[in-house]
Amino acid sequence: MHDMPGYDYHIDIPGTTLFDGKMAMKGYALNKMCYSFNQKVNREAFLADEKASWRSMASTTNRKRPSASVTCSV
Repeated sequence: MHDMPGYDYHIDIPGTTLFDGKMAMKGYALNKMCYSFNQKVNREAFLADEKASWRSMASTTNRKRPSASVTCSV
């Protein structure tokens, strides 16, 4: 089968969430921030001012802080 521009090759499987490039990008900003916690300076900055860390992430990704029910322990 060859590539056809504009053709959607995804098969709809009921009850299955498709994980593709679009879906992966939804979590990119959060994954990037979590990966940054590998550096001690970033962990300390987050613990010192969590709200500023979320604002910083939101300003670079056009996303807002997750709901209050989401917790992050570093």
